[in-house]
Amino acid sequence: MDNIRLDNYSFNNNFRMYRVDEIGSTNDFFKENYQYFSDMDCLVAKRQTKGRGRYNRVWESKDDVIMSILFKKSHKNQIIAPLAIILALKNFGINAGIKWPNDVYIDSKKLAGILIEDEYSSKYECSIVGIGLNMNPHIDFDGAGVLEYAKVSNDKMIDAILNNYEKLLNESWDTIIQQYQEYSIILNRRIKYHDMIYTTKAITDEGYLFATNLNESITIKSDEIDIKGALLD
Repeated sequence: MDNIRLDNYSFNNNFRMYRVDEIGSTNDFFKENYQYFSDMDCLVAKRQTKGRGRYNRVWESKDDVIMSILFKKSHKNQIIAPLAIILALKNFGINAGIKWPNDVYIDSKKLAGILIEDEYSSKYECSIVGIGLNMNPHIDFDGAGVLEYAKVSNDKMIDAILNNYEKLLNESWDTIIQQYQEYSIILNRRIKYHDMIYTTKAITDEGYLFATNLNESITIKSDEIDIKGALLD
């Protein structure tokens, strides 16, 4: 942990902030060392060489927003994390949407990804929320949205995300889920699931996708469907 340094003076939020110039994965670091850190500690990296997305997809990054937040208390981070990013972007006049469960899109391109990992021993230990937000052009990352046109520094964007995150942690759940659905880009669209056609209607309090057709209503967990491939329109 020699390269990890405390850096609260560069930020304006209530999280305890740490920095590192280069790391394999901020999520992996907290998974291996969470016992030495506290609730709402946040690690920001300038470069990440072994970052992971869902399904263990590799995401290497440099000079983007790269951070992981450690929570010792349990929260519904699958809903709160993408919404915090959306509201942070809105603070800077940037409109984006959420592709369930927790990707953030702008102009039909993926702008940010989130990887949430829970740690257990004999009981719940912590949740680690990894956030990667593209701030620079990625020549080898086809289809990615970037914020190169927005004159926002990484630290200001991080502050905005974390301040909105904290506000949401203290907000009523009805308000949170309502806002999440307002920014969803997959609701009221047709999907194919188990060879049947449904229309997406809502996100449940548990974070499941609620969909219907003429014959039935169903709820779908995020690990039961590849929503990108399932969307028909």
